[in-house]
Amino acid sequence: MDPLIKVNVDGACDKNTTSSGAGVIIRDARGKFIAGSSRSCIAGSTIEVEAISLVNGLKLVKQLNLDNIVMESDSHELISAFGNHIEKGNWRIYPFLIEFHRIHHLLSSVSWNWISREANRAADAAAKLAKSRLCIEVWVNIPLTSRLCFIS
Repeated sequence: MDPLIKVNVDGACDKNTTSSGAGVIIRDARGKFIAGSSRSCIAGSTIEVEAISLVNGLKLVKQLNLDNIVMESDSHELISAFGNHIEKGNWRIYPFLIEFHRIHHLLSSVSWNWISREANRAADAAAKLAKSRLCIEVWVNIPLTSRLCFIS
């Protein structure tokens, strides 16, 4: 079996507007950076932008042809939604559940874990960066600069 790949995802949502950002950080089993993305989006709720980030992470995994994936998020609701039957999911993220299942079936090994916010700081920084910008950024083999870890 290939070494484990960890994909951390997080969303940042402005409660006063629909301005949101989805962050993805992909690392190998030793913690070495593989790729990441920071995408601006529009979302009506925190759970929606969390779901967008998870789907973006799966798309990047598929694009990079990675396998043996563990998706990690600090959202209990997101992990529960993607672990249940599609019919039982939150209606706000139903389109993302459909997309998740479509992509998930194209990959041979995907599981997911809940992690603490502290352990998800890099994905959180990427999401907050995306929320403040209007462009898409994808990094492959070049990690976010260290200053991004201090974005609040």
